[in-house]
Amino acid sequence: MESVITTIIPTYRRPKLLRIAILSVLQQTYRNFEIHIYDNASGDETREVVETLAAADPRVRYHCHPENIGLVENFAYGMARVRTPFFNLLSDDDVVFPNFFELALSALEKNSEAIFFAGATIWATRDGDIWDIPLGRWRDGVYPPPEGLFEIIKSGHPDFTGTLFRSEAMSRIGTLDPAVGNPCDVDFVCRCAAVSPVIASTKPCGVLFQHPASASAQSPYAPLAYWPSYAKIAEKILRLPSLPEEQRRRGYTLMMKLTHRNVFLRGCKASANNDTEQAIRAATILRSSFSDFWGALVVRALSTCSAPGVRSLLALLSRVARLLRMRSRRELIPSHIFSSCAAALRTLLDETQAGIA
Repeated sequence: MESVITTIIPTYRRPKLLRIAILSVLQQTYRNFEIHIYDNASGDETREVVETLAAADPRVRYHCHPENIGLVENFAYGMARVRTPFFNLLSDDDVVFPNFFELALSALEKNSEAIFFAGATIWATRDGDIWDIPLGRWRDGVYPPPEGLFEIIKSGHPDFTGTLFRSEAMSRIGTLDPAVGNPCDVDFVCRCAAVSPVIASTKPCGVLFQHPASASAQSPYAPLAYWPSYAKIAEKILRLPSLPEEQRRRGYTLMMKLTHRNVFLRGCKASANNDTEQAIRAATILRSSFSDFWGALVVRALSTCSAPGVRSLLALLSRVARLLRMRSRRELIPSHIFSSCAAALRTLLDETQAGIA
């Protein structure tokens, strides 16, 4: 029987975590799939880990690049080689829940026009602390275009981890755009939601883990590094031929407001952390790119406060603001959805504890 789903897992020097990611796919209740691992020339035991799993299950296939081609390019390389009706993208340090494929295919079969199914991805640490569930702020159901696009900007984007795409999406909108950089996942789902209906589910389908080696942990000021990427996404929304001009402008404005806010907040965070270089960078971006004189002034003023007592107060205020922001985002997630995701996460961590150790 031919496979229906292709799982693409790019990897680089995370053999233990990669093994857990692969096993999470192999444990799917829906069985008609294949897994393609694309190794960015790790040069460690990654090959042995994958080949051991492949020997036990021929659905696991391995490809190693002769040199590291980069994360985005590795994702795109795998997408270009999909030959099945559906595909999903999984990072080598994340996992999916056993019923993910079954839920996704059932929903997509009932809604033949939908370009992807997105289930709730839990953002968590490996200790089980949940810091967000973006799809928990969505309603269950189908979002016609461009409602899905606006919901992505307003409530949070679906993560690749919990999303199953129709392969025809690539013929309609293209593949990942390396020019966007790391937020290429946001760009891809935005383009999908702008041209076709999308399905959202608040049922837990995957876990995006934060750990010391994860991209989010290594880039505490990511919005400063990535803000040109989000500006590019906004510009691409403005040029979408499938939307009326009014909707294109609305999408552009919403994305730029989100980017503006994130730059300001990270500038304040940099000031509180005594990272003057990043704070000044944020202030410069606010003034030159967003014409925000007052925002830039506030960030610069905070960055020049050198008294230890003032620094301590700024750090405290930054932590309080972060907790309040997280709380406000969490409060938008219905309690039953949060409880369901928390229970699913606890079960998953219990079952994989030995493998993680």
